[in-house]
Amino acid sequence: MRYLALSALLLAACQDNTLYNAGDKDPVIRITPSLLSFDEESGDTLVVTVESVGGASLDVSALSLAEGELFALSTGTDLPGLLSPDSSAEIEVTWLLPGIGGDDTLTISSTDASLPEATVAISAASFGVAALSLDPASWDFGTVAVGDTAEQRFTVTNSGEASATLSEWSTTGAGFSVDYGAAAPVEVEPGDAIQLVVSFSPTAAGASVGSLSVRADALPDLSGTLSGEGLDVPATREYAWTGAPQSYTVPPGVSEVLIKAWGAGGGAGEYGGRAAGYGGGGAFAQRVVAVSPGEVLKVQPGQGGIMPGGGAGASYVSRADDTLLIVAAGGGGGGTDGGGVPDFGDANGGPGGATVGGPGGGMGLTTWGSVTGGDGGTLLAGGAGGRATPLLGGLEGYHGGDGASMTGGMPGTRFTWTLASWDAAGTSAANGSGGGGGAGYYGGGGGAGIYTYVGAGGGGGSSWAVGGTVEAGTGATPGNTGDADYDGIAGQGGVPGVWPTTHSTDGAGGRIVIQES
Repeated sequence: MRYLALSALLLAACQDNTLYNAGDKDPVIRITPSLLSFDEESGDTLVVTVESVGGASLDVSALSLAEGELFALSTGTDLPGLLSPDSSAEIEVTWLLPGIGGDDTLTISSTDASLPEATVAISAASFGVAALSLDPASWDFGTVAVGDTAEQRFTVTNSGEASATLSEWSTTGAGFSVDYGAAAPVEVEPGDAIQLVVSFSPTAAGASVGSLSVRADALPDLSGTLSGEGLDVPATREYAWTGAPQSYTVPPGVSEVLIKAWGAGGGAGEYGGRAAGYGGGGAFAQRVVAVSPGEVLKVQPGQGGIMPGGGAGASYVSRADDTLLIVAAGGGGGGTDGGGVPDFGDANGGPGGATVGGPGGGMGLTTWGSVTGGDGGTLLAGGAGGRATPLLGGLEGYHGGDGASMTGGMPGTRFTWTLASWDAAGTSAANGSGGGGGAGYYGGGGGAGIYTYVGAGGGGGSSWAVGGTVEAGTGATPGNTGDADYDGIAGQGGVPGVWPTTHSTDGAGGRIVIQES
């Protein structure tokens, strides 16, 4: 009985000891150390030890860094994984950019119920390295027309203590690009900076978002945000006189176009005369025209009147079957005296008109006779030619010719001449010759001349733009020179020279602009 009692007491004692040690059977984690400090003396890699110090196996399920930019983790095959009691495993923490300061946190997730997420603070002190910055950090290019380009300079500055090597720069996002002017790599010394030029060239309408990235050896990448919006503006086609047939093919998706036209300027009178007239300026016309994709329009800017006294060609656009769509009249040519000083008149060419062309200026000598300029063309008929009135027998007077459809009248001259017709300019002569009429919907009349004495200016043609607008030239100046599409030259009348040093000039050629909508 005594032995049975002792056995019972021993059994009871064993049962009490198991209850007391029940906590020893739980998984418990111990981390060493709880703080990692990198500096110039520490080296690039430090170790964290994970121990299983409980009575049960410890399941380490995850390892993570809060930032993950300055440091990296490396483990063997044990982690993540199951650690048996009294076993351990190591985590290597590597400083990716030695010399670059910063902080991070290592989190170790396990089955330790009292500490399911153990943490290790990581810090790094900076020393003797490059430090790069990007300015601005972001840029909005705003609205940029499709086909145009906007630029912004980004500055990369090295404010550190060592040189930095930029190995790459690039952009993302539609329409964005970057250029430095030299290929990578590029060294940036301490205290120095470089500028990268970022361009936004939208190829389609709509918003665009992207980024600029700059990569440097052994340093964190730099990045900036980019934004902009493409604006779809009508395409503009420009035409000047070339002497050859020109055309415009309507692109897909275009159902109407705005046509702007400036007629050519007339040629000035001969600079050998003492009272040569200037050429008349071309008229302006514009209208909106319905078109079909694939349709071909004939586009013919006028030729400037040829000095001396040539009438100018008209600028016009027609369909493929020659149906006219718009006509901007050319100016008349200036007349030329025969070397004597006239008593009256300027012999200037008439400017191209809106519905009626400007008349050419006359000229006269009280003793020898007078000549009148050609009238301007109208929407119904050509302008009448000027008349010569010699006062003495034996003087050769030459009347100017009447204008006609798309053709200026002939100049009154003893010499060879050609008519201004459609887009082609005319010619006249010197020594008492009249100027030719400018071409237009109806051309202006030619100016009259009295051989060796006086010559009058040719009239300007008329313009035509159904449902649109027309504006006459003024003197030697073309119409609507304030238009945004005017180039500052087209349609100017020729300027008379001064004998014997300065030559007279031809009139400036016409201009046509087609805007798609």
